[in-house]
Amino acid sequence: TAAGLVPENAVLYAGFNTDLSSGQWVAAFKLVERLGQQDPQGELKRIVADDGGLDWEKDVAPFLGGDAAVFMTSLTGTEQLTNGGVIVRCNDAGKALAVLMRESGQAFTKESYGGIEYQAGVDGSSYAAVIGPHLVITGSEETLKSVIDVKNGKTKPLASLDEFKALRDDLTRDFIAFVYVDTKRIIDETVLGEPALRAALDKAGAKAFLAKPIAAAITAGNAGFAAQAAARASGTPTEAMKPRDSMFVKMAPAKTSIFFSTAGVAQAWKDAISGDSRKEIDDALGKGSFGTIDDALGEAGRPLGLDSIEEIITLLTGETAVAFWMEDGTTESAEGVLMAEVADEAKARDVLQKLFAKAQTSKESVAGKEIVIARDGTDRAAYVVTAGYMLIGTEGAVRESSAAAQTSQRRRPTSIRRTRSRRSWEVTSTWTSTPSF
Repeated sequence: TAAGLVPENAVLYAGFNTDLSSGQWVAAFKLVERLGQQDPQGELKRIVADDGGLDWEKDVAPFLGGDAAVFMTSLTGTEQLTNGGVIVRCNDAGKALAVLMRESGQAFTKESYGGIEYQAGVDGSSYAAVIGPHLVITGSEETLKSVIDVKNGKTKPLASLDEFKALRDDLTRDFIAFVYVDTKRIIDETVLGEPALRAALDKAGAKAFLAKPIAAAITAGNAGFAAQAAARASGTPTEAMKPRDSMFVKMAPAKTSIFFSTAGVAQAWKDAISGDSRKEIDDALGKGSFGTIDDALGEAGRPLGLDSIEEIITLLTGETAVAFWMEDGTTESAEGVLMAEVADEAKARDVLQKLFAKAQTSKESVAGKEIVIARDGTDRAAYVVTAGYMLIGTEGAVRESSAAAQTSQRRRPTSIRRTRSRRSWEVTSTWTSTPSF
């Protein structure tokens, strides 16, 4: 794969399956059809022709048939794109390079390094080379040369690193997309490396999972799209990562397209800002546009009618889930609902009343539950607080989720477990759109 040419010092790697005839893409297209798109592959070709002005067979097909990798070797500097590139295993790398040069609209000069010819854009912003079946495109000459060094065996590829191989082996090898992140380096190179924020992450229980690389993969199958993530870490996972069954998965209607679940948001937040961390974060924020963390939270909450966005965060004491679907595949039919366990129903009602204070509200009973419907012009939202949980979202989504709670829907909840090698923690979540009968 393209990972065999990516330099070993890559801080971020994203690999994509570009073989549209593969089992993964065949399954993906079938799933998209279930979302309402009758001919997704045909629609993709139409968009390329109409919006991009490209001929699929002449201008796109040469790039396909294998895999593609996007990588970054550093996140520092003012022009991060110069620190990364794209490597594509092509059907025809020569033709792909010709398309790239033609469509770029700039002139190139031919150069050579390590026995490999490459094209250098005259503006110094793009470099490209054909290396075997691969087309390599980078934002700097230095980065291109580092790829050529990998090809010539002068330096090691990312694919040779033990941590990369372990995570790749722990996850599925058949995917649509695969992402590898050197988390520690990203933290060190970004604002997350600030001592205050680092301490907050540690107190939230994320230290073990942020100290080493993590990886994730997206796959397609008969049951739906599945997202897997693995982290090479020891110790005890946070509340969100502990093995559990979702109580809200049965409330997601059968036509749900995306279902996501987490847990312990309020506790994680409390742990992150407890003790000296709050003062340290205040000091860090004071260097920017906000005086303190309370100022920042208040600024986020006031447009919603709240004194602070923390009013919502502290409600999320147990599981928190989101369900989303588009019944006919259009944005006009989009419906979504936030579902959350709440320890204090009275407080939850008070917060929700503040959120909809400016809207016209009415109450109805659905499946034995009192639903508050809020109308603000043509927009209609709704919420319900009952039996230790709350639902808030579009009116249709809240109605259907309330009704769906009465029956069992077939769905696979998020699962968290140790991988077989016990070198990583793996999180798997499956989502799809299922026809109603």
